Amino acid sequence: MMDCMLTFTPIELSDKQEMERYLTLDQARFNERMFTGLYIWSSHYGTKKCIQDGFLYLLGDLSYGTLTYYAPTGAGDIAEAMRVIDADARERGQDYKVFILSEAQKDRIKQAMPDRYEFVFDRDNADYIYLARDLIGLEGKRYHQKRNHVRKFDTLYEGRWEYCDIHPERDMQELLEFQHQWCLKKDDPNADDYRFENCAIKRALVHYDALDMRGGMIRVDGKLVAFTLASPLTRDTIDIIIEKADAEYEGAYPKINQEFAARRCADFEYICREEDMGIEGLRRAKESYKPAFLADKYIAVPKK
Repeated sequence: MMDCMLTFTPIELSDKQEMERYLTLDQARFNERMFTGLYIWSSHYGTKKCIQDGFLYLLGDLSYGTLTYYAPTGAGDIAEAMRVIDADARERGQDYKVFILSEAQKDRIKQAMPDRYEFVFDRDNADYIYLARDLIGLEGKRYHQKRNHVRKFDTLYEGRWEYCDIHPERDMQELLEFQHQWCLKKDDPNADDYRFENCAIKRALVHYDALDMRGGMIRVDGKLVAFTLASPLTRDTIDIIIEKADAEYEGAYPKINQEFAARRCADFEYICREEDMGIEGLRRAKESYKPAFLADKYIAVPKK
């Protein structure tokens, strides 16, 4: 086995402090640069990690035929780290791509290795970044419809709804049952993914404090109708990892969105609501909240 071969191991909770030293180096507002997300979703995506020579390398599920590396993060020369990835993939005998590259990383690699990679703008995985004050206040003409949805909820359930922060030791079973019922109501070609989402939610709740989680929930007449789970992404940005509501309660989604932003996100400048995955309805919904900007990502594809 070549010296450059990377040895990948599962992501464990005990890796948090060490991995975050690398993940936070460039302060990119990518949800994939957040340990919490990497950890709770690792059983779904099969993500494994390797720290070697000053870089954190991440490798996704090996079952797809093409190796899926995440952009290496470290204080050294990213072009050299890309050469390590290239050698690792050659040793494994598989084609590969490198995802989650920032524009700055893409430009540095392109300058150092102009003939090695094609770069593809990954619009479907660009993260939507909002000003926290916008999602809290919903001010101005552009948020008129959102305010109406929130008012509708307030009117329909006046005196009957309440918000409370999530306390996993008290709320875990209720949240997991809500998630189960939410999945049963979905008629969705991606329904199989919800079983992995259930695992991610449970892992987030079990390790709530260790993962720096924040969560909020709304009840109507004592019944849970919406909840959110989030975690800090960078010093100035919080990431909304999970947001679920019972659509039978009109306005429940915009209500939990605004209520959680106001109560738990006011100490951040930005709120990341992650990507739309190319799903048309999800893209419309995320665009309707008027992001301040998109955190653009690129894919590096080796030239043949």
